[in-house]
Amino acid sequence: MNPQGPEHADPVDSLAEWSIEQVKRHDTLRWEAMDNASNSSEALNKTRVTEFIEKVLRSGQDELLSEYVSPTHVDHNNKSPTDQPIEDLRKHIRGFRRAYPDLEVSIDFQIAEGDLVMSRLTYIGTQTLGYLGFGPTGKRMRMVGAKIMRLSGGLITETWGYFNTLEAFDEFGALRPGESADES
Repeated sequence: MNPQGPEHADPVDSLAEWSIEQVKRHDTLRWEAMDNASNSSEALNKTRVTEFIEKVLRSGQDELLSEYVSPTHVDHNNKSPTDQPIEDLRKHIRGFRRAYPDLEVSIDFQIAEGDLVMSRLTYIGTQTLGYLGFGPTGKRMRMVGAKIMRLSGGLITETWGYFNTLEAFDEFGALRPGESADES
C-alpha cells in the first residue's frame, strides 16, 4: 500500500491482479514506447533475439514461439510457406533438434540497427537422424552462419538465415565423389 494514496500507487504492486490481456497490452505499449528511442529499441531488440535464441533454438522450448514470433512472421528462407508461420517454424526447429539432439547453439556476436538484429551463430551437434536428405551419419557437425531478424513491438516479424551448409556437408563426407557419408 502506498502511503501517498491510490493515485501514486506503484503499478508493480497490482500486477498480480492483472489479467493476461492487461499484461500483454502493457508489454505491447512498453515495446511501442521503446521503439521511439532508437538506441534503447536496438538494445531491447538484441535482448529479445538473444532470449529467443537461448530459449527456443538452444533449449528447444518451441512452446515459447508465440512469445517471440509474430503470427504474421515471414521466413524469407522457407521455400514452401503456409498460412501458419509459427507452426512452420516449430516443425523446422523440431526436425533439426531431432536430427541433432545434442545441439549447441552459440551467439558469436550481434549487431543491431533500427529494427534489425543480426546474430552470427555457431551450431554444433551430432547427426543421429537423417536431415535434408543426409544421414544419419553419427558425425559431429559444425555450421556457422547468420540470422537477421526484424522486430516490431518486441516480436520477430521477419527472418533471413545464411549458413555455411557446404562446410557441414563436407564434414559428413556428402560432397566427396564416390564416398557415401556412411563410409567416411
